Amino acid sequence: MNQEAVNTLPFEAENQAVNQKGYSIIELSIALAIISIILVGSLAGVQRVLRSNNLNNELKSAQLGLANLTTFLATTNSTSGLTSSGAVTLKIFDGLQIDTGNSLYKNNFGGFIYTESNKDAIGANLANSGFIYATTNIPETKRTCVHLHDGHTRQANSHVRQNPHG
Repeated sequence: MNQEAVNTLPFEAENQAVNQKGYSIIELSIALAIISIILVGSLAGVQRVLRSNNLNNELKSAQLGLANLTTFLATTNSTSGLTSSGAVTLKIFDGLQIDTGNSLYKNNFGGFIYTESNKDAIGANLANSGFIYATTNIPETKRTCVHLHDGHTRQANSHVRQNPHG
């Protein structure tokens, strides 16, 4: 190799770098991998936020419904005949979607809300002097169930009242 060829090597490499347009496949792959990691991480966070939002909405709906059921109990002599379809007629859980085929309220998780009179005595409560509330299709994650159970327990304890007429 002659001296002139050796002197032009750095200039040829520099000209090739200047003439390169776009990114190499390695650079694009690295960028794609980084974006994928960020998206997967954010999707888990979004799912957690949505589940928490549904849980909060379910607890608010339950609180409204329990308050309405307690008011109904305080204004009647008995809850005899109270059913889930009767709760729809009375607009106990007003604001929730209604499954018209079953005449049931839908909860925030796609399940149903059932309410009925206590047909038998439960502890110190006489038959037809209270109500039973149940909801279905709650996600089977431990955290959601625990939070929903704790929220319902607090609400139920704040709405426990003896029927003044019974």
